[in-house]
Amino acid sequence: VALRRRKPVARLIVNQDLIVLRERGDRLVPGLVRGVIAMNENDRFAAAVNIGFKVLLMGPLAQAGLALATSIGAWINLGLVLWLGVRAGHIQIDERLRLSAIKLIAAGLVLAGVLWLCAGPVARLFDGWLLRDVATLALLAAIGGVIYGGIVLALFGRRWLAAFRARPH
Repeated sequence: VALRRRKPVARLIVNQDLIVLRERGDRLVPGLVRGVIAMNENDRFAAAVNIGFKVLLMGPLAQAGLALATSIGAWINLGLVLWLGVRAGHIQIDERLRLSAIKLIAAGLVLAGVLWLCAGPVARLFDGWLLRDVATLALLAAIGGVIYGGIVLALFGRRWLAAFRARPH
């Protein structure tokens, strides 16, 4: 009974936060929040998928399989939240959002390709080092940051950086 009384208060707090976000010009986050609220009936499905992948992947991949399963579950959760938000009319995917998503996916694919091509040569660069794996990972992370940042700047241009500076704090 006490829990039922708290739901309207929680919804009031969430709705007030959503109003503040909308006043600041944010359209995506309020839609995502409303999608999460609408997703309550799908929580069991997402948990079942997550647990299923964990059982499936923990044998062959050990801890990495558990991490991969968690990542898969998170992506499925995000997909459900977006789908429910769009279906309920809380999220509107306009042309700008669609093009931005396509550009970010392209940047991610290019990044994956570059890191795949660089992994072998970078690992050989540190042959014989005591902390070979750590050094390899650090250099690949630096390469990835430079490549991804460059691609995002090339795809979105200076207006993208200016949009961050123009937002009110």
